[in-house]
Amino acid sequence: LFFLPDKFIENSVLWLLLALLILGLALLVFYVISLPLRRQERDRFLLDVIESALAQGEQVERYIISLAQTRDRSPGIQFHLLAAHLETGCSFVDALEKTPRLFPPQLLAMLKVGESIGDLKKVLPACRKLLRDGISQSRAAINYQVVFAFVLNPMVLSTLLGLAWTIGGLPLPPPLVAYMNILAGALTPCALFAIGLSLSLDGVRSNLAASAALAAVKLVIMPLVVYGLCVASGLNPLYTIAAVICAAVPTAKTMYILAGEYKVEEPLVAATVSMTTLLSVVTLLGWLYALSGLSARVG
Repeated sequence: LFFLPDKFIENSVLWLLLALLILGLALLVFYVISLPLRRQERDRFLLDVIESALAQGEQVERYIISLAQTRDRSPGIQFHLLAAHLETGCSFVDALEKTPRLFPPQLLAMLKVGESIGDLKKVLPACRKLLRDGISQSRAAINYQVVFAFVLNPMVLSTLLGLAWTIGGLPLPPPLVAYMNILAGALTPCALFAIGLSLSLDGVRSNLAASAALAAVKLVIMPLVVYGLCVASGLNPLYTIAAVICAAVPTAKTMYILAGEYKVEEPLVAATVSMTTLLSVVTLLGWLYALSGLSARVG
């Protein structure tokens, strides 16, 4: 690091600490927001266990103990702690009371009523209704999770960090610039290679109509809309040409990465990226020719 100035190292460390702090706070908020949903999922699982035991004519206590003896860790530590209390001879409700943070007080009170009347099955519908009401109240948390999942995406984070670095006016050492340029040059070929691996004739054929429609929107309709907005706003001819050409480029390869990350319409996105990339060879030339009259007015 002998070629890096002290001021650059100091600024870099400060920006890194700031980025780590923001990331840590975002993860903490995400954990807190998703906590009620995880608890409700655990409550639903326990109600399913009770219902399965009653449907099979078994005692709930024995059924839970037998599940815990499989050594399956997915139910969680508290479920195994509940089974341990049951093995000591506790009743089901008593074991629930001795297991902290396993079941909410409202559901526990309902199960107490069911145990006192000798029929847990009668209170299960009320328990499920209460649980559904709690889930509906937590739907807003799902929206927050989607937002945080998007913000915490590596592509979004890297873009925000790069923007902050540029606004801060921080320099980059020449070796790092050269290394990043190598990575940037390899991005498009690697993305196209990954898309090509995911393509198949059956996949392209099944998504042909949808990908063709999306390609028409991206390569023809979107540049027309941008051109109309530029003309309506009286934009400079040079900026108009730049805006229309940027709108007419094929679908970004990063869309396939996002589709793969969230497992959404991967074959359709791959077919659309491939089709727009191929057709843009013709449509870009057409737009350049159509905008050639504006180039004479530049300056």
